[in-house]
Amino acid sequence: MRGIIIAATVMILTQIVMVAIMTMPPVHMTHHGYGISDVGIAIGIHP
Repeated sequence: MRGIIIAATVMILTQIVMVAIMTMPPVHMTHHGYGISDVGIAIGIHP
């Protein structure tokens, strides 16, 4: 049971980090003058 709790906690934390990282590039790109289509391409081609 302890292993499941640890695994779920790690999974939740990594998802939070991923969302935090993926929300910042569009903000910075639009701030630096890129259009929404450029942001879409950048987000779309990431592995």
